[in-house]
Amino acid sequence: MAYINRGRYYFSQKKYNEAIEDFNKAISLDSKRERAYLLRGNAYLQLKNNDEALNNYDQAISLNHEYKDAYAHRGIIYARLKKSPEALADYNKTLLLDPDNANTYYNRALLYDKMGREGQAISDMKKAAKLGNVSARNYLRKKDKT
Repeated sequence: MAYINRGRYYFSQKKYNEAIEDFNKAISLDSKRERAYLLRGNAYLQLKNNDEALNNYDQAISLNHEYKDAYAHRGIIYARLKKSPEALADYNKTLLLDPDNANTYYNRALLYDKMGREGQAISDMKKAAKLGNVSARNYLRKKDKT
């Protein structure tokens, strides 16, 4: 647990490589700790190492099939890789597990928009804004001005 805590501290300081080292140590001590895989994936995500981030989210999900945060983050990677069906499936799974996840509604809205599904994008943006996502509120304000 100490390595995870220190890794989280390094992450908060944007020292992603140091964070990864500590998450590696935590995993070497307990390879069944899905949170360590998620956190290591997040560090790789920040470093834009999509493959390693994806591998870590996959591992976290294999350890806990209802790990909503891992699905949400894996959806971000899939969207970044332009794998829309996979991203959509992960966002949908996240919202099934956590129906009040404002960030996932926002991310799914952006994906719908890229897919040309404007009605669904606006609907999700409204849900995200209602749940407190500031970016969604800003998006809707800009949309209203056009």
